[in-house]
Amino acid sequence: MEALCSIKCVNCHSPSHEADSDTCPEYVEMKAILKTAATQGIKIKEARLQHNRQFSKAVLCPPQAPPLSDPASQQVTSLQAQTKLIREIAIPSTNASIQSLTQDLEETKGKFEHIDARFDGLEKKNRKPAPPPNLPTSIN
Repeated sequence: MEALCSIKCVNCHSPSHEADSDTCPEYVEMKAILKTAATQGIKIKEARLQHNRQFSKAVLCPPQAPPLSDPASQQVTSLQAQTKLIREIAIPSTNASIQSLTQDLEETKGKFEHIDARFDGLEKKNRKPAPPPNLPTSIN
């Protein structure tokens, strides 16, 4: 029985994008904080405080109209859907191939161990004791 899975962002818990999306609001916020810390040479904690102050000012401003949907964002959404479909097809197939290759590798390893053992046995049978060294005889 297959379990139903839903993809959602672990950062902001939104089902509209995955965790590695550049459009995640949490990711965008942290990126801005890190950029502020790096460019101003301050600690991340201080940059976060600055960012929160700026965010507080932005909340007090009147809301703006949402951006209009453009063809690029529609293409991105389409590509994300296609990528998800390809992933759902490719990953199980790849996992099956890896499992098969792992099994073949184990069988090959066993064959090599068997050949090594046979070779060692033959080597022991063919070993002859070394002849004694020629000792010089003394002349009287």
